[in-house]
Amino acid sequence: MLAILTFVVFLLIYTPIHFVWRFVEPIVPKGQVALDQISGTVLHGSARISIANSDSFKTQWQLNPLSLLGGNLAANIDVDNPRLRINADVVASGIITGSITSVSLSNLDGYLNSQILLPYLRPLNADLQGEFELSDIGVTANPQNGQFSEATGRVLYSGGEVTAQLQRQRDTIKLPLMVGELSMDNETAIMMVSDESDNALGKLYMQPDGWGGVSVLKRALDATAQPWPDQAATADTVVFEVSHKIL
Repeated sequence: MLAILTFVVFLLIYTPIHFVWRFVEPIVPKGQVALDQISGTVLHGSARISIANSDSFKTQWQLNPLSLLGGNLAANIDVDNPRLRINADVVASGIITGSITSVSLSNLDGYLNSQILLPYLRPLNADLQGEFELSDIGVTANPQNGQFSEATGRVLYSGGEVTAQLQRQRDTIKLPLMVGELSMDNETAIMMVSDESDNALGKLYMQPDGWGGVSVLKRALDATAQPWPDQAATADTVVFEVSHKIL
């Protein structure tokens, strides 16, 4: 039985990727995702992926064939375009059963220009300048319920201008350099945000029930020269907090 399974896996991983795409393309939502410049095999290949209302990305992958024998899919993935560069190890558990139980990203390093976020910011009538550096990110989540079981790593934001609709007018604020540290608090994924001197500015979080949110300290307003009416508030006073059902 093991010999048959090994033979099937061998055939699969050495199948040309353009042949596989012929069968996958009809089930992909039309106009949402397109592949071209396809080369290589399921084991090791590359392609340009174009996503509707977004950029196109040059993607390369290197599959670990032994992971398939254990019912998992492990690969190293490299994604690149002028505004985004990411390299990460990816493991999808339970894929051979047709029901993925967890997806893990590890050793994720990369760079992201804020302009790639414009399609998501336009509906909010907002704009953001600056660059993000991702270092040693590790995230494990259950795709069936969105719950996180691991979150580690660092995100560095270079600082820049953000423009948004504030009350009845658009306003532009100069954001400082900020550092985000990912961690877990029981079952809640948290990113603590601080300035370059390690002073807390606020946090973002995602709870296991699918609610996510953000809280901002007065120190963040001070760093952006924004006034706050409560004179008794200290730098560590929470001045803004909002949560929303995300998953």
